Amino acid sequence: MEGEWYVLVEAGFSVTDQAWTLKEKIHVGGHEQAVAHAREVCLTYRHREGYGRDVFRLSETSWMVDVTFSDGSTYPQAPVTRSIEHFRVSVAELATTREPAPAEPPEDVPRKGRLRRAFGG
Repeated sequence: MEGEWYVLVEAGFSVTDQAWTLKEKIHVGGHEQAVAHAREVCLTYRHREGYGRDVFRLSETSWMVDVTFSDGSTYPQAPVTRSIEHFRVSVAELATTREPAPAEPPEDVPRKGRLRRAFGG
Protein backbone atom coordinates (compact mmCIF):
# COMPACT_ATOMS: atom_id res chain seq x y z
CA MET A 1 0.00 0.00 0.00
CA GLU A 2 1.33 3.41 -0.97
CA GLY A 3 1.23 6.26 1.57
CA GLU A 4 -0.21 9.74 1.29
CA TRP A 5 2.11 12.06 -0.63
CA TYR A 6 2.25 15.84 -0.53
CA VAL A 7 3.99 18.70 -2.29
CA LEU A 8 5.11 21.24 0.31
CA VAL A 9 5.93 24.87 -0.48
CA GLU A 10 7.91 26.82 2.10
CA ALA A 11 8.72 30.51 1.88
CA GLY A 12 11.06 32.71 3.87
CA PHE A 13 9.24 34.30 6.81
CA SER A 14 10.83 37.71 6.25
CA VAL A 15 13.74 39.31 4.47
CA THR A 16 15.91 39.46 7.59
CA ASP A 17 14.80 36.20 9.23
CA GLN A 18 16.14 32.81 8.18
CA ALA A 19 12.97 31.01 9.31
CA TRP A 20 10.76 29.21 6.80
CA THR A 21 6.99 28.89 6.95
CA LEU A 22 4.74 26.34 5.24
CA LYS A 23 2.70 28.18 2.59
CA GLU A 24 1.13 25.30 0.68
CA LYS A 25 0.43 21.67 1.48
CA ILE A 26 -0.88 19.97 -1.67
CA HIS A 27 -2.16 16.40 -1.36
CA VAL A 28 -1.13 14.35 -4.41
CA GLY A 29 -1.73 10.67 -5.23
CA GLY A 30 1.45 8.63 -5.28
CA HIS A 31 5.17 9.36 -5.10
CA GLU A 32 5.70 9.70 -8.88
CA GLN A 33 2.69 12.01 -9.22
CA ALA A 34 3.97 14.13 -6.33
CA VAL A 35 7.40 14.52 -7.94
CA ALA A 36 5.83 15.52 -11.28
CA HIS A 37 3.49 17.98 -9.56
CA ALA A 38 6.36 19.47 -7.52
CA ARG A 39 8.31 20.15 -10.73
CA GLU A 40 5.25 21.94 -12.12
CA VAL A 41 4.90 23.98 -8.91
CA CYS A 42 8.52 25.11 -9.29
CA LEU A 43 7.60 26.66 -12.64
CA THR A 44 4.20 28.12 -11.78
CA TYR A 45 4.00 29.02 -8.07
CA ARG A 46 3.72 32.80 -7.59
CA HIS A 47 4.14 33.36 -11.31
CA ARG A 48 4.38 37.01 -12.25
CA GLU A 49 4.39 38.20 -15.85
CA GLY A 50 7.81 39.48 -16.88
CA TYR A 51 9.67 37.90 -13.95
CA GLY A 52 12.27 35.19 -14.28
CA ARG A 53 13.14 32.26 -12.06
CA ASP A 54 16.02 29.95 -11.38
CA VAL A 55 15.07 26.46 -10.20
CA PHE A 56 17.78 24.59 -8.30
CA ARG A 57 17.35 20.87 -7.64
CA LEU A 58 18.66 20.18 -4.15
CA SER A 59 17.85 16.47 -4.24
CA GLU A 60 15.59 14.11 -6.18
CA THR A 61 12.59 15.45 -4.25
CA SER A 62 13.39 19.05 -3.31
CA TRP A 63 14.05 22.32 -5.12
CA MET A 64 14.89 25.95 -4.32
CA VAL A 65 13.30 28.57 -6.58
CA ASP A 66 14.68 32.08 -6.90
CA VAL A 67 12.29 34.60 -8.52
CA THR A 68 14.10 37.45 -10.32
CA PHE A 69 13.45 40.61 -12.28
CA SER A 70 15.55 42.86 -14.48
CA ASP A 71 16.14 46.28 -12.92
CA GLY A 72 16.79 49.00 -15.49
CA SER A 73 17.18 51.75 -12.88
CA THR A 74 20.96 51.35 -12.92
CA TYR A 75 21.22 53.57 -16.02
CA PRO A 76 23.71 54.27 -17.63
CA GLN A 77 25.05 50.84 -16.65
CA ALA A 78 23.44 47.73 -18.07
CA PRO A 79 20.27 46.41 -16.41
CA VAL A 80 20.86 44.19 -13.39
CA THR A 81 18.96 41.00 -12.57
CA ARG A 82 17.80 41.07 -8.96
CA SER A 83 16.41 38.34 -6.73
CA ILE A 84 13.08 39.39 -5.20
CA GLU A 85 11.94 36.23 -3.42
CA HIS A 86 12.71 32.56 -3.04
CA PHE A 87 10.86 29.48 -1.90
CA ARG A 88 11.43 25.76 -1.43
CA VAL A 89 9.39 22.95 -2.94
CA SER A 90 9.64 19.40 -1.62
CA VAL A 91 7.90 16.07 -1.87
CA ALA A 92 6.98 14.39 1.41
CA GLU A 93 5.11 11.33 2.57
CA LEU A 94 2.73 11.87 5.47
CA ALA A 95 4.18 9.80 8.32
CA THR A 96 1.54 10.41 11.00
CA THR A 97 -1.26 12.81 11.78
CA ARG A 98 -3.26 13.84 14.84
CA GLU A 99 -6.29 16.12 14.87
CA PRO A 100 -6.19 19.09 17.26
CA ALA A 101 -8.49 19.13 20.28
CA PRO A 102 -11.81 20.92 19.68
CA ALA A 103 -11.62 24.64 20.42
CA GLU A 104 -13.31 25.77 23.62
CA PRO A 105 -14.85 29.25 23.86
CA PRO A 106 -13.07 31.54 26.32
CA GLU A 107 -14.59 31.39 29.81
CA ASP A 108 -14.80 35.16 30.29
CA VAL A 109 -16.95 35.76 27.18
CA PRO A 110 -20.70 35.39 27.77
CA ARG A 111 -22.39 32.95 25.42
CA LYS A 112 -25.03 34.46 23.20
CA GLY A 113 -28.27 32.72 22.39
CA ARG A 114 -29.61 32.16 18.89
CA LEU A 115 -31.99 35.10 19.03
CA ARG A 116 -29.29 37.56 20.19
CA ARG A 117 -26.89 36.35 17.47
CA ALA A 118 -29.62 36.72 14.82
CA PHE A 119 -30.06 40.39 15.74
CA GLY A 120 -26.34 41.10 16.09
CA GLY A 121 -26.41 41.38 19.87
